[in-house]
Amino acid sequence: MLSPVLGQRRNDVRPIMQMPSRRVLAAYSLAVFLASPFVVTFHYHTRWQRGDYPVNADSIGLPIIGYLILVLPVFLVLLCVGIRRFKGQVSLFSWNTQRWGWSLIWTLVFVFLSYQSAMMMIDAVQGRLLFSFIFFAVQIHVLSLLRASAVS
Repeated sequence: MLSPVLGQRRNDVRPIMQMPSRRVLAAYSLAVFLASPFVVTFHYHTRWQRGDYPVNADSIGLPIIGYLILVLPVFLVLLCVGIRRFKGQVSLFSWNTQRWGWSLIWTLVFVFLSYQSAMMMIDAVQGRLLFSFIFFAVQIHVLSLLRASAVS
């Protein structure tokens, strides 16, 4: 941000791009992790109640259970590793050249989870559910913080 008087930068990194403290990261990540099954259930239930899905279509339970079985356990692993390996201020785009294999694995995990969140964001836009869209955007932010912490 530029100082209006001197024209100098006060911070090189904007607040959303900064790594929070370990306690804040743990609380933020845990809150998003614990809320995600409820938000997914709310999302699909709201769309079902509105009549967005055909009557003869599959149950809304399939994507909810799929989220619980596929996404949440992987998110939990990334959460535990990201909090345990937290080293303070690191770039969201960090890469560990000495442990490049683990960097690749955690980046692929991040891509998988972010893809799921992005698809939920698209479905939220189609269903006009602003709350779901914002939640999954926040979830991608949490995932990027956890990935940077796990990789560093």
